[in-house]
Amino acid sequence: MKKLSKETLKRRDEIAEKLRSRGADLEATVEGFNTKVGEAWTKLETALEEYNSVLESEWNGGLEGVLSDYNEAVGEANEWKQEVAQEIQDWMDERSDKWQESPAAEKYQTWKEPFEEEFQTAELERPENVEVEEPGELTLDDVEDVAELLGGLPEELAGD
Repeated sequence: MKKLSKETLKRRDEIAEKLRSRGADLEATVEGFNTKVGEAWTKLETALEEYNSVLESEWNGGLEGVLSDYNEAVGEANEWKQEVAQEIQDWMDERSDKWQESPAAEKYQTWKEPFEEEFQTAELERPENVEVEEPGELTLDDVEDVAELLGGLPEELAGD
């Protein structure tokens, strides 16, 4: 065999035509895909901007101040507790050495201890803004044009 038969070349041409047709379908579908994904990205980007804006305004416009006010009130509660603990301690210190070693002194000490423990302030950390990287478009740049390559194959033996 020195050259491809007419039947083989006809089959090659049919396959090449099918490749061109399906390649055009693929290209159109990729363009449609990129369009739809781009539209969805625009909606997502708008939603992210709105979310981040609401996050910022709600944190700075209300929550941060209320949290600060709450923690200030916790601080006042802790000061009050310390004052009460000190009053109890002062009262205990005025008692005799004998009383200091009595069961009554132990009861007073037990009563005073919860006043010495501080309440915890509320710790809230501002959530981070949500950021998502925009996806790249699909391209057919790295897809071979198989129809062209198929048509470029030699039809006959070289040199005869």
